[in-house]
Amino acid sequence: MKTLTILLAMAAPAAAFDHSDWEAVLRLRVNDLGEFDYRGLADDRERFDSYLARLAKTSPASDPDLFPLKAEQIAYWVNAYNALTVEGVLRAYPLRSVRKLDSFFKQRVFSVGGAVVSLDDIEHETLRKQFAEPRIHFALVCASVSCPRLAPFAFTGPKLEEQLDARARLFVSERRNVLADGGVRLSKIFDWFQEDFAVSGGVVAFIQGHGGPDLTGKKLRYRAYDWSLNRPGSRALSSDDEERRASQETRAP
Repeated sequence: MKTLTILLAMAAPAAAFDHSDWEAVLRLRVNDLGEFDYRGLADDRERFDSYLARLAKTSPASDPDLFPLKAEQIAYWVNAYNALTVEGVLRAYPLRSVRKLDSFFKQRVFSVGGAVVSLDDIEHETLRKQFAEPRIHFALVCASVSCPRLAPFAFTGPKLEEQLDARARLFVSERRNVLADGGVRLSKIFDWFQEDFAVSGGVVAFIQGHGGPDLTGKKLRYRAYDWSLNRPGSRALSSDDEERRASQETRAP
């Protein structure tokens, strides 16, 4: 009987990484505009701290057997980036912008899978370097008004394709990100990461392929980025007309 028990344990697949604590935080703290309630989380961190502890112990790098699929790896790293960005803000809260903090994205101050990493390590060295997936740029949120709206759910391997496609289409559908009236003005994200969109035929092809207008032959210009903290009410207070307009719109999550 003991031998059978051991064999069954060896044959059983490893349990998937649990993102439910992060999901619970997002459901509670993200509003309809994708803004995040940092103050509320600062007063109620139990589930958030539980998730950070899980990230610190386990990652696709430290425990690859737990993440056999590419989708599971991407979901982990996107969630980790967003959660650790929130943690970085909370460590300095209150603040008006992450740009007010020295080397916010470059400092190696976060524990992930037994390693100490920076937000740039996750975004550029892991996600961008290891996965040819431009849609991550509409799932990663750097705590700023001009970022994509923070999703009110955690990304997961089984749902990743649907989730990334929905986030990309939502981003492209917003005037603040793709404005073709009286000349083309795009989010700076399309400028900063042009090379990543090459796998989709380039920026113009990506936008059209995700429900946006055909910009073929048109001169692309890029909008200024509002780095104000994405706290509740921040979009309505933006100095950018399109961000303020977006604050009046109701969007599906």
